[in-house]
Amino acid sequence: MKPFIATNLTTTVLLLTTIIQPVSSKWEYIPPLYACSPKINGCSAENHECLANPNHPQSTTDETCLACGKDQKYWPCDVDGLCYCWDKSRPKIPPAPSTRTFQGGQGLNVSDVDPCALLTPDVFEELAPAAQAPYSYAGFCTAVRKYNENHIGEGVFNMGTPEQQRAELAAFFGNALHESDEFRAGREYLMCADRIEMGGEVYCRPCDAGSFDWDLMECPSGASLASEGRAFNSYCQSNLLPPEGCQCDDVYERSEHGPMAGHVKANQV
Repeated sequence: MKPFIATNLTTTVLLLTTIIQPVSSKWEYIPPLYACSPKINGCSAENHECLANPNHPQSTTDETCLACGKDQKYWPCDVDGLCYCWDKSRPKIPPAPSTRTFQGGQGLNVSDVDPCALLTPDVFEELAPAAQAPYSYAGFCTAVRKYNENHIGEGVFNMGTPEQQRAELAAFFGNALHESDEFRAGREYLMCADRIEMGGEVYCRPCDAGSFDWDLMECPSGASLASEGRAFNSYCQSNLLPPEGCQCDDVYERSEHGPMAGHVKANQV
């Protein structure tokens, strides 16, 4: 990636934020909600099921969470978000991170302001004038709205006041613009900047930093990490096996000669 330009974050803040009053850092006890409690949360066995949240920093199982539906008051039921009450009439999607600890346990209310009414097309264009696929304003708004449709009580960029929404958008875009070279890099440059599309598939020519031509954004012929019959699996974590991770198979170039030389399927990089 190219060095981060500080003006990205400055521009993001100027375009999206207003001044927000600082929040006190004073510690205060916030009582637990007791996940899936029929008495507290109305999680009935007829219409709901208590499940483990796979996105939580702690780990547990659906079987362990079942006890929460019987008003258990200790772990894992007293850990916010570790177990959640799934409404069987809705898709089985884990809840969004909670804002409940904000404002002394009161949390934030869902805003009636659409995040994309704050992040306008003009703002997006100012932040990322050279954005390339898969990044687009329409794609961002579609993803946010779809996420919030499936997370009714706690969503993304739609919690609190418009000022708090702008602050969350600014924090996200400040980081995302930096990590993606202002929305020009859909993948790491060394792995997939040099790519071709054939038969509806994208193929990348992975390269090392010393060989990559940053002016032409190309990996020179013969310099691919998959050239000359070499196995490529540099981006695979062999300590993670399915279902926690992908199967770590060696990847080889699609052809030793011609335009496909040194290229591997993008979904294998």
